[in-house]
Amino acid sequence: MSGYLEMAMKVSRTGEAPASSKDLDDRRRRRLEKAARIGLVIRWSENPRWIKLHDPTIGDWHEVRAEECLPGVVDSANKYPKKGGPA
Repeated sequence: MSGYLEMAMKVSRTGEAPASSKDLDDRRRRRLEKAARIGLVIRWSENPRWIKLHDPTIGDWHEVRAEECLPGVVDSANKYPKKGGPA
């Protein structure tokens, strides 16, 4: 057996076992709890023409063009400017 094949077999035997459905459910639950704790967050994105929104229901971040946002969303982003973003 070649050295590479032998090394690959050793690595594959020492890997972690696949996650069980209970582990996946626990991870999903913790992720959703964290998202709910963070809540709705509105900030300027790294790109000064975009606003980042944290979705507390699923924990994802979305970016929307500031010109497409309601004025209240832009006002909220202005309260927490990001370094390099509008103030």
